[in-house]
Amino acid sequence: METRWIFWSRITGRPREICDQIDGLVRIGAVDGPAAQRIIAFLTHIFPPHLVDSDDDLHPLMRRRCPQEDGIARVLDGLQADHGALRQMIPGVIDILGGAGARTRPAPLSKSGRETLSAFSRQARRVLIVETGIVLPIARARLGGGDLGSLRLRMLQRRGLDRVMDTP
Repeated sequence: METRWIFWSRITGRPREICDQIDGLVRIGAVDGPAAQRIIAFLTHIFPPHLVDSDDDLHPLMRRRCPQEDGIARVLDGLQADHGALRQMIPGVIDILGGAGARTRPAPLSKSGRETLSAFSRQARRVLIVETGIVLPIARARLGGGDLGSLRLRMLQRRGLDRVMDTP
């Protein structure tokens, strides 16, 4: 059953890498085209389905499976709000990075651009800490093999991968 968590772990590891890249851009105060394109691709194609995985599949399943004494409802409510905040921030991040996407040399970041990127990275890291430190350990304890199979299938379907991968 633990192998079913590998798919989720791979998906949650990628946002950390993107946050590291964003923090690096803020540190140097400039954005180069290839970095901007990688981050934009992630925010456009990979991160939104991850948020939906959590909000539409994992969280409702945990609400059904976890006893009230786990206290998970409040945590999930907070995550839902944090996910909403991230969704609201994504267009601004893409706007900041979009101008650098076609450049061959690094483009300087304005102070407000650096602040926006930093705020997004902080918010995303906060979500990742809660997900990996609180939600996933409780999910591992409370969800059964059928639950994990269902989650995995929905994640694959959302990405159009259910037809190319072995799905139980």
